[in-house]
Amino acid sequence: MPGKKRHIEDIYEPFPLKKRVPLSKAFPEVAALWDFKLNGFGPEDFSYGANVLAWFRCPKGPDHVFKAGIFAVCRSFQNGSTGCPYCANQKLSVTNSLVNLRPDMAKEFMEKRNKKKVKDIIAGGATPYWWQCQNNPKHTWKVSLNSRLPYDTSCPKCEIGDTIDLRHYPKVLAQFDHKRNKDVDPYKLSIKNKVHWKCKVGKDHLWISTFNRRNGERCPFCKGSLASSTNNLTKHKELTKQFHPTKNKPLKPQDLSLTSSEKIWWKCAAGRDHEWLAAINMRVREKTTCPFCLNRKLSITNCLATVFPKLAKELHPTKNGKLTGKAIVATSTLKVWWLCKNKHSFFQMVRKRTLEGQGCHKCYLSQKSYRQHHK
Repeated sequence: MPGKKRHIEDIYEPFPLKKRVPLSKAFPEVAALWDFKLNGFGPEDFSYGANVLAWFRCPKGPDHVFKAGIFAVCRSFQNGSTGCPYCANQKLSVTNSLVNLRPDMAKEFMEKRNKKKVKDIIAGGATPYWWQCQNNPKHTWKVSLNSRLPYDTSCPKCEIGDTIDLRHYPKVLAQFDHKRNKDVDPYKLSIKNKVHWKCKVGKDHLWISTFNRRNGERCPFCKGSLASSTNNLTKHKELTKQFHPTKNKPLKPQDLSLTSSEKIWWKCAAGRDHEWLAAINMRVREKTTCPFCLNRKLSITNCLATVFPKLAKELHPTKNGKLTGKAIVATSTLKVWWLCKNKHSFFQMVRKRTLEGQGCHKCYLSQKSYRQHHK
């Protein structure tokens, strides 16, 4: 169990590093964030695994100064982040405050009803807040900043009607396909009619939908709801190789998104019966491989009769019912009856015999007694 974290201010002199690697050498990128003025010591005085709370200064904001465990910051870098709570929107900063980033939305924030000052609000988060329309004070609504900011939404009551002005939704307007919507006015767009949209991420990111349906949604191709040249199965070479050539027809790898939850057939080259059903997104996310190669499913390549033919012959001929060596995975935890060459029957786990080399206990005791007697 890790010891109690110590504040760097409480340390008069660091412990000798001895064979431990100093932070400055192990993680120079973390050492670059080291606040020498607040810490007093240098990053060369502590190991990268030190259980010490030290001060760090992130270059992405003038007020991004934070205190954190040395090892915790190193671990954050390993996971692809800096460990800065301001960059992660966990603490308020001049770089992430709603007042600085979206002063227009800050004016709509209802301080009394939310029981919070707008100057203390981070531009983001799932907490729903109350807002008041600047055009009509009677219009109030409740929604989180995570729902407002990405799609630049405004007062929903002002938008109720047959048409909508996409200038109020600049990110949505950027995806309006002007060429394919020749006779459609994006500034007086009917909310009932389907129109063409396009996304700049991919040439084939083209789709048709009403505004209401796509309001608050990302591009269906970027989201992974639909397959495209940027997200289809062919982008994953290993999975494409295992795409079953016949059982998925008429589907092809390019027809399927890497984030699809659809279960399809897979085939592994390691065995002719290595065929199984699995969802695409589970294989991508969990990085799963062939269940037969992992000995999680029975195959002709991993059964007891194939891998350990001699042991398969020792299965008891009558006490296991119809169970044979072809129906047992060689590394199984299943307990079965065995019959040794000396006609001793015993009940033992399969993997104990195949992986650990255990055999007949009576024969073992007999041999042990013989060796002791003839010393």
